[in-house]
Amino acid sequence: MYIQNIGFNMSKILKWGNSLALRIPYKVAQSLNLKEGLEITFEVKNETLIVKQESEATRKLLNLLNHSEDEPDTEDYWGKPKGKEEW
Repeated sequence: MYIQNIGFNMSKILKWGNSLALRIPYKVAQSLNLKEGLEITFEVKNETLIVKQESEATRKLLNLLNHSEDEPDTEDYWGKPKGKEEW
């Protein structure tokens, strides 16, 4: 996304525990409607850091996929066959 009428901004990388943090200038955050606690994704392409907000639907889907069990559910037992079912 291209940000218009904000101008050139510089920021610093800061230490945050064992990680590093990137400070986002207020005007940039405001123009993108970024809020504290917002979950984002990021990737690196051609030595460029790309930061994205994911839609609510995407976040829910990723949450479901990340918390799914590794083993499939066991088959339910429905009792002995009745009628002409073949097992």
